[in-house]
Amino acid sequence: MAAKTVATQLQMLERMAGTPALTRRIQWCAVALCLGAVGMALATWHSFWIMGTVLLGLITMSAFRSTPPLRHAARGAREGTRHPGIVSIRIEHWSDSDTYHATVVDHLGHGWTFPFIPQDWTPKAGNTPAQLVFLPEFPWPVLVIGPEGIMVPRETATRHDLERPRHQRPAGERL
Repeated sequence: MAAKTVATQLQMLERMAGTPALTRRIQWCAVALCLGAVGMALATWHSFWIMGTVLLGLITMSAFRSTPPLRHAARGAREGTRHPGIVSIRIEHWSDSDTYHATVVDHLGHGWTFPFIPQDWTPKAGNTPAQLVFLPEFPWPVLVIGPEGIMVPRETATRHDLERPRHQRPAGERL
């Protein structure tokens, strides 16, 4: 599969994020299905309904956990504040798949590390220039736009402070 351009990936992000109302409807439909399966499992104690309940429960949890970062990233792409930066991509190779982690340093000198799943592009390990996209309510970047692809944090980024030389600190910043 050929890698898609960054502009195409941003359009796909908008489509995946959907509208908040539609996303909530889908999430609550998953909850309703899960509750229905729980009711059937309790009423019949049949293994089909018990396994179905477990499966639907996992899908419901996934729906509730995965959609907020996508919505925040899509909103950041539309109205977020962008700052130039460097992203360091680390790839961990497992037996069946690779996991990707990005580390960025924001304009205040805070380091942020988060896992991401590349959509229609293959990241290479190392450092590359990027745009860090911020929303006012989050201290970490909600979206990182690199030259080859976009990176959406799968979960809350982990902060780690980095020491910067005094001449690179913003005026008034203290240790």
